[in-house]
Amino acid sequence: MQYKNILLIMLVISLMTISILTAGCTDKETPDGETPTPGATPMPTATQTPTSTPTPEPTPEISPTSTMEPKSHMIRIQNYRFVTQGAKEINQGDTVQWRNYEDSSSKIRYLVSENGLWDEYETIRYRRSFSYTFNETGSYTFHLKGRESVKCNVTVS
Repeated sequence: MQYKNILLIMLVISLMTISILTAGCTDKETPDGETPTPGATPMPTATQTPTSTPTPEPTPEISPTSTMEPKSHMIRIQNYRFVTQGAKEINQGDTVQWRNYEDSSSKIRYLVSENGLWDEYETIRYRRSFSYTFNETGSYTFHLKGRESVKCNVTVS
């Protein structure tokens, strides 16, 4: 019996709570010709203002770049000859180093670029080197001053 009383009390409380909550949710109609009593201040509604759509700028074309790290290649100069270590075919951005490995300190070599990469020649003293970074593709030819018949070709791709 006590269980039924508790259940009945909970039902009555629930119904009262629901009726109180829903009492404020109904709109009151006003008869024609009457002005409604002001209640809460109405919130202004947002209106859309037309905006201009920007014209997209053309995206410049990006040429693919090599993902490989630049490498350094050595060409030894010995007995008036070019002795290459590795291939003479290199990638754009790689550096070639010519090193004087002659057997005497009095033997200075002069490296000439037949493609005009530098003025006249580059002086390479005994046990010293000269380096050049190839930033453009192509085929390049070099010789030592006084030994124009001995050539060294470097192909850059």
